[in-house]
Amino acid sequence: MLSDGPLVDRVVGVQGTFQVAGQKVRVGRVHARMVVHVHIEETALTVYDGQAVIAAAPLQSTTDVNRFRAKHPGTDSLASPSTDPTNRWS
Repeated sequence: MLSDGPLVDRVVGVQGTFQVAGQKVRVGRVHARMVVHVHIEETALTVYDGQAVIAAAPLQSTTDVNRFRAKHPGTDSLASPSTDPTNRWS
């Protein structure tokens, strides 16, 4: 089970990377646009996709975590340009 340390959520970018505590972590494009959970321990970062561990990396940064929840775009921002009423250019 998880030991002490914060558990934060992050959205993986389209290139398969995200940033947490001032450190860039690569998990692969297969996880792009997915929310992953990151357990930050004293010496390591462990990345979970649900219950499965998908990456582990040594903690190389001393920066504090400022954001604990992921900022994931809503379904409205994923609408196609032709159906988006706010799109002036279609």
